[in-house]
Amino acid sequence: MPSPIKHPKTGVYYLTVRSPSDLVRSGARPVLEESLRTKDPAEAKRRFALRYEELQQEWQAMRSGPGMIPFAQLVALAGEWRRVLDTMVEQEPGEPQLWAILREKSSVPDATPEGLAKYYGDDAGRLLLKAGLNADDYSRGRLIGQMHIVAKEWVDFQHRRSQGDFRPDQLVERFPAWVPTKVPEQIPSPADFSITEAFKLWERDHLANGKPERTARDFRQKLDSLRTFVGHDDARKVTPEDIALWCDDLRHAKSISGRKVSQKYLVV
Repeated sequence: MPSPIKHPKTGVYYLTVRSPSDLVRSGARPVLEESLRTKDPAEAKRRFALRYEELQQEWQAMRSGPGMIPFAQLVALAGEWRRVLDTMVEQEPGEPQLWAILREKSSVPDATPEGLAKYYGDDAGRLLLKAGLNADDYSRGRLIGQMHIVAKEWVDFQHRRSQGDFRPDQLVERFPAWVPTKVPEQIPSPADFSITEAFKLWERDHLANGKPERTARDFRQKLDSLRTFVGHDDARKVTPEDIALWCDDLRHAKSISGRKVSQKYLVV
């Protein structure tokens, strides 16, 4: 797994990972870079691991086609959104006047599906992507409808809290438990031939012939770069197009000279 990268000037750690090559061909950004908002190495590793796990879910959702999501799962997801909203104002609910205005705005009786989609659509998209779900239009509309109900309940609850009533909201009991989607583990087939296995066979012969270990370490690092770029370890699935995209990324995103790419990386 990749690791956090420390910014040389600010000292802030960043998540910088390459998108899998099959998703890049489908229009995904080749490289994702996000600030981890910390200068502490241990905290950076923790945040990196959490965000990288989320990315696995997002990539899974991008690979799967749109499908219908069970209603209970959509309501559970809306409940997760409600918990995020509650956390935002857990200690300080603010002034009653503000919530009174929001209550009036959220209780519009003639809200259209189009209007709700415009208001909640971005949040719904982020919820689904983070959960690793690729919803069809019908399921997405149902989620947005639940988010609208959640928003109204949340505003009423926070309005009471802003007036000093801090009793728990019993309405949150209606949400079923959210069970995160698990990324299916790739079970290697006996016929698979991994990049790692191919390197180990070469490394064994290389060292047995008395060749320098430094060369093996250098080759391993370059193969790690390829494996990270394509997003898998199956040597049989690496295509000429993958190699071309990898070389292009090395030259332009990593600023490695074309001469070094051809004489060092492609030799591997």
